[in-house]
Amino acid sequence: MNTKSSDNVRFFGNAKYRRVSYNLIVLDWYLKEWLAATDTSQAKLCRLTDYPKAKISDLVTGKQRYNRDILNDIANALNIKPPELLMHPSEAFAQRRIKKL
Repeated sequence: MNTKSSDNVRFFGNAKYRRVSYNLIVLDWYLKEWLAATDTSQAKLCRLTDYPKAKISDLVTGKQRYNRDILNDIANALNIKPPELLMHPSEAFAQRRIKKL
């Protein structure tokens, strides 16, 4: 250990005690609904994306937030367009029907 260093490093306060909380009630994507609509289990999604099952579970429950890469990977695995994950499946299916006209 460097004699000039201290044993407590401070990052914006003490990061050891810093907690980040997300509102788990408000989910702004519809992963759970899309899994049901595509008859895909969390286990199957794990196999299709090569994500660990804990990550998939956290994404479904909202404990982990998604980013663009995750959105693209999951949309590809479910054979849907990435923006469709941001809308309820019934809305996406309705838009598909309208585009076919």
